[in-house]
Amino acid sequence: MNQKECRKKLMESIREEEWIRLKKPDPSLYISDFNRNVLLAMEKDESAFGDQNISCEMLRAMHHDLAVYLNRYMKERPDAHRWIILACICLAASGLPLHPKEAAHWKYSDGHYYCSYHTDEEGSVCKYCVCKKMP
Repeated sequence: MNQKECRKKLMESIREEEWIRLKKPDPSLYISDFNRNVLLAMEKDESAFGDQNISCEMLRAMHHDLAVYLNRYMKERPDAHRWIILACICLAASGLPLHPKEAAHWKYSDGHYYCSYHTDEEGSVCKYCVCKKMP
């Protein structure tokens, strides 16, 4: 699947009434401002999604690993899991870091993203992020 096809599937996975709640914003919808903005930007601007291929296997693995991570570390808010997973897939598909700059303190240099928190530890979702370990 290419980036445009991934965007189309992500867009279709959000129902019309959910788009309305994302745009308001509706405080009963448990989603961070960062993830809300990621999804709204995806809806508004398709230019970040090109013809570059994305591995469906990688996307499935990312979805699984994020679900495991969220069930472990954010089990009290299962209603937020879907939004986090959708936003992360969107960011990965468009080649952007998975975390806001303010949280991960990543930087862009010489055509690459670098993050001081990037890790290769088992169970980490960093392997799906475009960021490299900061030198």
